[in-house]
Amino acid sequence: MPVQVGGTYQVVDDLLNPSGETITGSSNPSPKVWLYDNGECVTYNIPGNNGSGLMVLNWTPTTAGTHTLQVRQDWAAKTMTVTVAPAPPGTPTPAKTSCGTNAPTGSSGA
Repeated sequence: MPVQVGGTYQVVDDLLNPSGETITGSSNPSPKVWLYDNGECVTYNIPGNNGSGLMVLNWTPTTAGTHTLQVRQDWAAKTMTVTVAPAPPGTPTPAKTSCGTNAPTGSSGA
């Protein structure tokens, strides 16, 4: 099934800290993890909230075409490219999301 405008998809990442240990536990004082879509911050979360060491970020594409998704944390970034198909006729266009004032400034180390 293709990725379509208006669908909600999970971007899952096994974040690693610099020493190579998987981050788990909500008590870990870890920085936030950010999801960028074509260079714009669209959402963020805190590692370990689900107790698995996996970061799950929900993403809803608002436009068709090629999207470069990047998951960033202070010391690391991972990137993937996704092609998004148009929504079926009659499907409402979802509102664009943003990290707002919570978006980090500067570049990632990747």
